[in-house]
Amino acid sequence: MIYIMSGMIFPTTWRSALKNSGRRILLWLLLTGMFPNASSLWAQTEPRPEPTSQSPDSVKILRQQYSGKKTWEHWVSLPGTVISIPFVAFFKGVEYSAGYIYETKLVPRTLDLLTSRDGNRQLYPTYSNRSGLGLEYTHKGLIGLRSRLSLRATHGFFTQRQHYRFRWRRVHFSESKPLFLNFQLSYRFLPQEKFYGIGPDTKRSEVSGYDREFSIASAGVEIPLAKAWSLFGLVHYEHNNIYQNSGDDYPSLQTVYSDAALTGLDTRVKIAQYQGGIAIDTRNRLGNPTSGSEIILSGSYFDDVGEDDFNFWKAQGDVRQYLHLGHNRVLSVRLALEVSEPLGNGQIPFYYLSELGEVETIRGYDRGRFRDEDMALASLEYNIPLWYRIDSFLFVDAGQVAKDIGKEFSREQVRFGFGGGIKVRDSKDVIAILQVGIGRETVRVYLDLH
Repeated sequence: MIYIMSGMIFPTTWRSALKNSGRRILLWLLLTGMFPNASSLWAQTEPRPEPTSQSPDSVKILRQQYSGKKTWEHWVSLPGTVISIPFVAFFKGVEYSAGYIYETKLVPRTLDLLTSRDGNRQLYPTYSNRSGLGLEYTHKGLIGLRSRLSLRATHGFFTQRQHYRFRWRRVHFSESKPLFLNFQLSYRFLPQEKFYGIGPDTKRSEVSGYDREFSIASAGVEIPLAKAWSLFGLVHYEHNNIYQNSGDDYPSLQTVYSDAALTGLDTRVKIAQYQGGIAIDTRNRLGNPTSGSEIILSGSYFDDVGEDDFNFWKAQGDVRQYLHLGHNRVLSVRLALEVSEPLGNGQIPFYYLSELGEVETIRGYDRGRFRDEDMALASLEYNIPLWYRIDSFLFVDAGQVAKDIGKEFSREQVRFGFGGGIKVRDSKDVIAILQVGIGRETVRVYLDLH
């Protein structure tokens, strides 16, 4: 039999010979390595995994380049290497610290430790124009159900003001004995404080400045008499230092006044205060009342520890009435009076004088804009709800300072301030206040986080 293949004629015996020889040729090609991998014959029919591309490590490349430098190149780059060591160490430390904090979940674990769902432990930010930005930690019910421990640290990044405070209020050891104890330790540094003089007729252009540093240690007692009445007493120790003004905007106080002309320019002034008074509180809630009143009457004796130069007394009265006008609108009325008097040959340091200005008295004036021995203040504030837990308010403040307010009170010397703002509150208290005060001399913006 004859077969035809590719246009050629082969006998049957040739076909079997070609078949056997073809197998031998294929086996020889595999053994000699013409096909390096036997699987390459059918690799095209099977899917290949995509090659993974990795970016080169820049640090390893830099190390290889650095190690490949010649000796003279190492000596030339040595100063730059030495200078860069602190920066490299700093950034490496930041990198490792951030990694450690992230991996150990230090921040959420700390927040869980310092805060609780029932509100007994809280950590929150705080801010005021005078003290700056900081944090405050509170712990309620530590000793006694109504006790409140608070730790505060604030810092003014632009003004360099500092305030550190430990306060423990309403500590009581027995529910059957109506006796509460109050404790406080505090340090404060207030640079570039302003002083305009003493009296109601001082001029804003005649401003001078000083830096004040003082530490406080106090212990007090509170004795409830009835549902809204209580007696209180306080022993307060304060260490004051007055330094030259650290700013350049206005002259230092020591260059304008002498020790004889202005009392209190000394450093290391140590004064002990002994205070007693009565408080009447009928507010329906403490932080954001809509009705009721608050009356505080007190008298204090100040004694210069170890000296007889700064001895004086001070009497204070503060009355606030809250009137609910319907639809959660509240009108609050405040009347305050403060009277100071030297004892014997004693004197009153200028920073203990009664003062008007800033958010506590007449909004729209600088702190301590008016100082003298006596002060009278009146204020009206109208609170209007805007939205869920956000209220707006309008206010008018008026007050006067004098050496003897009973004899020298005059309507021509009363200073006014007015303005408005917004309050943000929770179910019990106000947590943030933004307000704008307009006075005769300037406009002030106040922001407080509680």
